[in-house]
Amino acid sequence: MLFSIHNSVIAQTRTNYDSLETALNRIKNTSDIDTNAVSQMANLAHYYVSRDTGKSVKYANKAIQWSQIIHYPRGLGHSYRMMGIIQRHLGNYQNSLLNYDKALNIFKDINDTRGIGWLYLDRGILYRSLDNESKALDDELKALDQFSELGDSLHIISAYINIGTLYNEEGKYHKAITNFTKSLKYLNTHHKQNYLSIIYENLGVSYQYLKQYKEALSYYQKSVTIQNKLGNEHIISYNYQNMGDIYHQLKNYRKALSYLFKANRINQHLGDKGIISNTFTTIGFVYLDEHKLKTALMYANKSIKLAQESGLLSYLEAAEKLKSEIYADLQEYKRAYNYEKKYYALEDSLEKQKESKKFSELAILYESKHKEQKIKLLQKEDALQKAHLKKEALFQKSLIIISVLLIFIIILLANRYRGKKNSEKVLREKNNELEKANALVIENEQTMQKQAEQLQDKNEELLAVNHSLQLMDENKNDFFRIAAHDLKNPLVGISSLAELMSSEDFEKNPEAAYNIKDQLLMIQKASHDMINLISTLLTVNQLDSNSFQVAPMSQPINDIIINLIDKYENIANNKNISINFVSNSDNPYATIDNEAFRQVMDNLISNALKYSPKQSTVKVKASSEGDKTFIRVEDNGPGLTKEEQNKLFEKFSKLSPKPTSNESSTGLGLYIVKKFVVAMNGQVWCESEPGKGSAFVVELPNRANHKFSESDLN
Repeated sequence: MLFSIHNSVIAQTRTNYDSLETALNRIKNTSDIDTNAVSQMANLAHYYVSRDTGKSVKYANKAIQWSQIIHYPRGLGHSYRMMGIIQRHLGNYQNSLLNYDKALNIFKDINDTRGIGWLYLDRGILYRSLDNESKALDDELKALDQFSELGDSLHIISAYINIGTLYNEEGKYHKAITNFTKSLKYLNTHHKQNYLSIIYENLGVSYQYLKQYKEALSYYQKSVTIQNKLGNEHIISYNYQNMGDIYHQLKNYRKALSYLFKANRINQHLGDKGIISNTFTTIGFVYLDEHKLKTALMYANKSIKLAQESGLLSYLEAAEKLKSEIYADLQEYKRAYNYEKKYYALEDSLEKQKESKKFSELAILYESKHKEQKIKLLQKEDALQKAHLKKEALFQKSLIIISVLLIFIIILLANRYRGKKNSEKVLREKNNELEKANALVIENEQTMQKQAEQLQDKNEELLAVNHSLQLMDENKNDFFRIAAHDLKNPLVGISSLAELMSSEDFEKNPEAAYNIKDQLLMIQKASHDMINLISTLLTVNQLDSNSFQVAPMSQPINDIIINLIDKYENIANNKNISINFVSNSDNPYATIDNEAFRQVMDNLISNALKYSPKQSTVKVKASSEGDKTFIRVEDNGPGLTKEEQNKLFEKFSKLSPKPTSNESSTGLGLYIVKKFVVAMNGQVWCESEPGKGSAFVVELPNRANHKFSESDLN
């Protein structure tokens, strides 16, 4: 596998971000915000992109808010750009594109050439992530034009590197070399060594694709020499890996292994399991060509393990292919066939991922095109509106001229008929008095109408408040009912058992004393029921007051589900119920908040056990399909009617099915499930028929296998 350096992986120099974060968090009043504070907040968002995406989103949103408060368009453009970079890092390409477009429009409005250039660089990288090389190349060329106009050598180099990398991916290696070479003349002492190393690395990749191995090795070695002084181990590792590939192609296995082992030592230090897996696979292929099959098999096994841990199918595919070829050379054809099947299955899976990615790209491009058409339509409507206003203004001017002429004519007529002036004056005064009286009547009617409308609005507001108070009163009554009934029973039980255990008869009765452990277990169960009920009521209160905040992140879910199943092992054994868990992958991922997901699964598994008859089976299934993960909990209970399914997720819902061992039920469990699943951007529903059991299905977003790159230098 060839490694090429794209400009987006150049790292920023770390500043004292901890102190900066503390200082900005002290800003409480609007008067304390200035343009410098906005810029520093955007820088914080950029710093946390690859370190803590939650913080990164928080600071980007704050930068947007502050920019709007102080009417700072340049800061708003930078803040939207940061949000676009964050969304690209998270794989939310459509949101990324929308934020980039907002920023680009702002920079165009204020004629900020540098900002426009940054946005074209960023958007080019986004299109590259979507495998749309043509749009990526178009944006990178636009960025080059902007920075050339400014004479900004740093970003001219960045654009040339990005353009060269895109030509490499399109197989236009000579064009790639031309662009990498052009970037060399813009180097200066300020950034020469770092960028020179990156350009040499990419030139090496181009010549390696062209199979001009001597030139490729020369450029890789130059890049390594520079980075040995600068200390960027990632780039050194890439160079060694590529040099090992070249010597492997030249059948110089000793040198190939020498460079690959050098790369592996660096990768082990960096701890990147995916890259280590790839290096092990390459080493395995070298040993295979040397017919050292046991050693090759050892590295193949290591590679498969690391690829599985990292979740990278492309690396796992290469390792499975290696293992198939090893077993073929060992004449163990059955094993070779099995691993060949795994290889082709992974290849099909990767192709499906590419098709899914292509579909996502088309959807994003459609949304972008739709937005452009909408803007053009609004612009056309605006032009028509302006023309209409101009026509109205001309009409008003004409009216004024006509009015002036009429007044002039009236004056002439008044002079001619001077004798009638006094009578006409009296008549006009009477008419004026009548008009004033009529206007007063109309004004009073309008005032009364407004008062009536205001009174109606107030009545509607009071009705809404009254309805809200009725709902609150109903919720209060439900809470008191639970407190009075469900908390009273275990308290009475605990009190009675304690009174019995402290009585003289109990002390004198050996048989009763012998059962003290059973009594304590009953007290423990009653206490546990009370704690669970109180915890449920507190959770509902947090959800209703919006004080429970979720922070979803992508993570594996099998271990969480298995731990919860283990928790219910004793309850299941007491009812002679089996809990079966199956998953369609080693460990599917979902974007979840740990606490919220645990409560969701806890309620669903608990309900399945409550309503399942003895000697039955509860099934829990986890599966990933594209960008969604599904968790299905099935029971063999009495099932639900369509009418009951419509009320399932309401608060305090009471349904006809009853727990099979008289377990307690508050009617709040599924309400909590629905609230938490929606908060994690998911869906939950029930599939059931009376007499055929029920299945509760949770659908959650899944972005486990997405790989991200660091954002560009500004």
